[in-house]
Amino acid sequence: MILARQSNCYISYHDVDYEALLDGQYGVEEKNWLSEKAKLLNVLSSGLVFKISELQLPLERSRALAIQTARGLSDSLKALGAPSDMYVEVDHLQKTHVVDGHSTRTLIPHHDGGHASYLTPSVLDVPSWSPKWRVFSDKGVTSDSHKLYQGFFLHHAGEGESLTSYYDLLKVIRASYLYQHQTSEVSIQELQNWLGGHLIRAFELRRNWHFNYINLGTVFGSPKPEHLATDIHYMEAPLKAEQKSYFPEIATSKAKECDSETEYVMNEICSITLGLDWQEFRKEYESALQNTTFDFVIGHNLNLLHGGLNSGSKRLLEPICLVMKHPLTLSYEEWLSKAWRKHQLLWG
Repeated sequence: MILARQSNCYISYHDVDYEALLDGQYGVEEKNWLSEKAKLLNVLSSGLVFKISELQLPLERSRALAIQTARGLSDSLKALGAPSDMYVEVDHLQKTHVVDGHSTRTLIPHHDGGHASYLTPSVLDVPSWSPKWRVFSDKGVTSDSHKLYQGFFLHHAGEGESLTSYYDLLKVIRASYLYQHQTSEVSIQELQNWLGGHLIRAFELRRNWHFNYINLGTVFGSPKPEHLATDIHYMEAPLKAEQKSYFPEIATSKAKECDSETEYVMNEICSITLGLDWQEFRKEYESALQNTTFDFVIGHNLNLLHGGLNSGSKRLLEPICLVMKHPLTLSYEEWLSKAWRKHQLLWG
């Protein structure tokens, strides 16, 4: 894990009039400040932590500043090309689930609202792609809105380190394609088409297998159906009985060397798709941002994955995301196509 300490990941309010942000009365300086942060959200390989905690405001004013910051970022992102019908959604409070016998939890990489929010091809790059494949199920923990940028206001950091981990999904997908095809070059269109094929395969598998999310096996491009069909969320948690039956070898000595059954599955997915084990994957792709009580954290929800590290049961957050109802518009396709091109130099 790389603890992301770059100054551009941690945003201070000391160089902006936060009272103006609270009132929603943005002058030129406030608009420029928000625009700079919005640009970062589109290019960084991690999210941003807005350090509201440094202001030492009471809870309600801190929360209000987080929401107003999200609204300002939404306006700035739309000015940069995000869909005009994107809006700020505040969801219900979320407690932190810690598996029995553990003091903290590790939340594996995921998209927020992964039943209806995940990276897909843009129809501008892959005309055969259908937007109907952007909603996998109606069984999500969060709302059914399509989340372009995921964020949260941290009511309480709780025990542990309270780290939000990030993974640059575009780099992971590209590395997986190159590894599995034993090649050194791939176009953005080829990558999108390849990912789209795995997503469609997950839809087909769901007819006979029981799973509600687009899982890491799908996103990483695993050829094994059991990897696509295994819903896993917490590294410390045992597999459900049905999913455990997909991996009869889990009782072997090799599997027992892992800290959990979930880690065994993650090792297998990473090994098949990238030639790495789980810990090697983390070393290569993981960065983490520390957040404290009253901070506002936000990042790209489609071309990044995020997780949670070393957080205790008292950690309490309130999702504040930038969303749209239906990802069907031309402006969404244009925004998505640009999101795929974040690493223009990398793709060539």
